[in-house]
Amino acid sequence: MEGLTTFTVHAILAATTCAMLFLTINDGRSGKLSPGAVFTILAYVLLMHNKTVGLGRSIVRVGRVQPSAERVAALVKHRPKPPTPTQTSPDPDDPATGTDAPTNEHFANKQT
Repeated sequence: MEGLTTFTVHAILAATTCAMLFLTINDGRSGKLSPGAVFTILAYVLLMHNKTVGLGRSIVRVGRVQPSAERVAALVKHRPKPPTPTQTSPDPDDPATGTDAPTNEHFANKQT
């Protein structure tokens, strides 16, 4: 897949560069463009070549990352629900959830 994408980017880049050069040189010969404008267009084409190839490589990287991102999105979408507590109130005998404070019944039994 990477080779096909790289080839496609280079083919599109070559076709558009040839078209730009053809039009630029024709307009330069006919006098519609000054020699400075022709040089500016040619320099722009050369400078943008590496940027365009880099864009093609970035597209390939996104293609590699996309399946992983889809798996993560599926996990987030179908995340399991947290377990519901089975008791409605905390167990007073459990030191982790209960309280150690004495109740009224405790004081009532002590006074008798």
